[in-house]
Amino acid sequence: MGEACKFFDTPVTGGNVSFYNESPDRAVYPTPTIGMLGLVEDLSHITTSYFKSEGDLIYVLGEDQEELGGSEYLKVIHKKVEGNSPQLNLSTEKKLQDTVLELIRKKLINSAHDISEGGIVCALAECCIINEEKKLGAKAIIPIKSRKDFSYFSETQSRIIISVSPNKKSEFEKLFHSIDLPFNYLGTVGGSSLLINGDIKVSLDELADLYYNTIPKIMSGEK
Repeated sequence: MGEACKFFDTPVTGGNVSFYNESPDRAVYPTPTIGMLGLVEDLSHITTSYFKSEGDLIYVLGEDQEELGGSEYLKVIHKKVEGNSPQLNLSTEKKLQDTVLELIRKKLINSAHDISEGGIVCALAECCIINEEKKLGAKAIIPIKSRKDFSYFSETQSRIIISVSPNKKSEFEKLFHSIDLPFNYLGTVGGSSLLINGDIKVSLDELADLYYNTIPKIMSGEK
């Protein structure tokens, strides 16, 4: 963490590490938490993570390495907490972040969302429903490397989902072709469902219910 902070010149303002949270029944996973501050120099450059407009083009920036160690997929589907965490190349991450900042400042993208817990499928779902007032679906084709579940749920870092207005497609692609970073076109924004590779189709109402209501239902004893 210290190495990354020095590399990105991002001072940590505070934090907390709980390594020994235990109850009579079980131990709680270690929970290091970092507190940081960022400076928004121009409020017009604020770019949120949710999709904005029907017909926008969806891209993924960065390359998947099919890394599942310590992932939500292993824990939730296979009941395993094991494996090596995804690797992070600091130079690649900084180059990606700097490029996305340039895209934002040139007003070439409408949204940007990192891929983390749950992989690209979960990130796409969040892009569809994070704005509760205007949920927007998507139709996407995720490139498959060796196995579909690996590509769907890999938590490889240095990847960002963005959306681009069709009239800015050429300018965006020209800029990204000029740098040495991979990117892939995934699909388009629109509709009332999330459709992935023709074999996953979930309505936005169902996604939103799972996202916003699962914890309240558990706390209230609902099944």
